[in-house]
Amino acid sequence: MSNDTNNKSKPIHTIRSANFLSASIWKKEDKNGEVFYTVNVDRSYKDKDGKWQRTNSFRHEELPMVRKLG
Repeated sequence: MSNDTNNKSKPIHTIRSANFLSASIWKKEDKNGEVFYTVNVDRSYKDKDGKWQRTNSFRHEELPMVRKLG
């Protein structure tokens, strides 16, 4: 079974929007060898020091934009 945090694999596709949202699609395999896909959605933002950060928390007004990523 693959583990993205241990083998540093990359998503098979990433969709980015103009408003700093992105959805990364990961191809994975279970212990029986069956392939399945997962999606991670996040938002980029600048912190108080001006450094770019990422979060997977969204404001309610961002949810329609998150939905459009799919």
